Formats: sequence, C-alpha cells, structure tokens
Amino acid sequence: MAKTIHKLWYGEIDPLYLAGHGRADIKRLEELMRRNLEKVDGYLQTEEREWMEKYCHCAGEHETLLAEQAFSDGFCLGVRLMAEAMADEG
Repeated sequence: MAKTIHKLWYGEIDPLYLAGHGRADIKRLEELMRRNLEKVDGYLQTEEREWMEKYCHCAGEHETLLAEQAFSDGFCLGVRLMAEAMADEG
C-alpha cells in the first residue's frame, strides 16, 4: 500500500489520465464537443467569444473539481470495502 501511495504522490499513477483512456465512446464525444465548439466559435463576435472562453474555463474547472471529488469518494469507498473484508476474515 505504501508503494501505491508513494506512486500517487509523485505522479507515477495518474487516475485522471487513465479515466476513459481507450474508450471509443468518450473519444467520439470529445471529438463532437471540439467540432461543435469550433462551429459556434465561427459565429461569435469578439465580446461573445471572450464570454464563451470564460464559460469554457469555468466548465473545465467544474469538471476538474467533480473528477477530484469522484476520485476521493472512490478511494474512500475502496478503503471501506477493504476494511469490511478484513473484518469479515477476522
């Protein structure tokens, strides 16, 4: 366990990078989002484009915070499951 915590701390394990890695459905959605954003960007004036950039930045921060919370919650759940399994053995 100490090795895994060490690897997490030093960035040798990156759960966010691995999230959805290799999933075709996620790649399709990312590509669709990129194409749609480029399309919308073509219709925007300077002020509207700045607003859209701010919105996208905010949405990205929101997504990052949700991913961080999901990771934390998943980690805690894993620890609880492990503790219960160990208690059942004893």
